[in-house]
Amino acid sequence: MASVKKRSDGKGYRVAYSLKIVGSDQLVRRSRYPKSFSEAQTMRTQLDALEQAVRTGMVPLDQIEDWVHKGWIKQEEAFAAFRGYRTSAEVHSSDLAPIDWAISARKSLYKPKYSHPNWANF
Repeated sequence: MASVKKRSDGKGYRVAYSLKIVGSDQLVRRSRYPKSFSEAQTMRTQLDALEQAVRTGMVPLDQIEDWVHKGWIKQEEAFAAFRGYRTSAEVHSSDLAPIDWAISARKSLYKPKYSHPNWANF
């Protein structure tokens, strides 16, 4: 479980958490440093959810992406911890080829030479 402690320099709080990825012997320990106690408590609750999700391997895709975006878990660790995340990330990545809308528009204007009402005209 994540823990909250006051920093020794008095400039906020330290929220410590650890991630144990299933199938790996490595325990990853990390810390975040919010300024206020209420922010630290909120962050602790969210990091507890992250720790539990990594242990179980079950969480919605948007939640994983949020954690990766916030820097709470690295993308490689998320790939290892959550089975379907790698496939989803590859599908939703920005590395996909751009759509040529001019070609798409030309194809949509194509009319077949022969047609029949019972045939699907694509």
